[in-house]
Amino acid sequence: MNGPLLMPERKQAAESSDWPPEKRRPSPLWLVAVVLVLGMIGIWFYILGDDAEQAARSQAPPLAAVIPSQQPMPEPVIRSVPREGDAAREIIAAMRDSSSPLTEDDLHAKSREFTAAGQHADAHLLLFFNARRGHAASALALGRIYDPKYHTTAYSIVGRADPAQAYKWYSRAAAAGDPSAHDHLGELKQVVSAQAMQGDENALLLLKRWRD
Repeated sequence: MNGPLLMPERKQAAESSDWPPEKRRPSPLWLVAVVLVLGMIGIWFYILGDDAEQAARSQAPPLAAVIPSQQPMPEPVIRSVPREGDAAREIIAAMRDSSSPLTEDDLHAKSREFTAAGQHADAHLLLFFNARRGHAASALALGRIYDPKYHTTAYSIVGRADPAQAYKWYSRAAAAGDPSAHDHLGELKQVVSAQAMQGDENALLLLKRWRD
């Protein structure tokens, strides 16, 4: 044998100058198509991301609502609460500067109105002011407030009975001409005498300075 046998195709290829065959290169059109597809995908993601950002911005609260206002807060309005007795104080102030047309009898009637309305502090202040000016009925009313026989916290600001104060205002009412003041003084003396017999030192002191 002169050498290895070659198939006809191999033999023909061996005799050809193109053997071994060259590798085929990818078509340029295929590369262009890949680039176009990638580019379209990138554009789609860009548009989708922009739409999502705009939607988020539209749903977000405005900046002014997020950041608290730097303007100073308005000062709170403080309303004064009326104190007990303020109504009587205004009336007394007007009486002192002679700007009130009310008389002493008017003040006494006003004190009764305050008592009926439950404004016991106002009633007490008017009675005290009027009694010191010599109004007999007001002095008698003050005496009854302190008298153990008539004392009650339901219509008075006085916490407990005080025979000495009752004696003081009954005496002023009698001096101002109230005819019933002497009867109240007689009844009060009986109560004080009974307390003195039980050893009450205040009652003993009051009896020593008692003047019928």
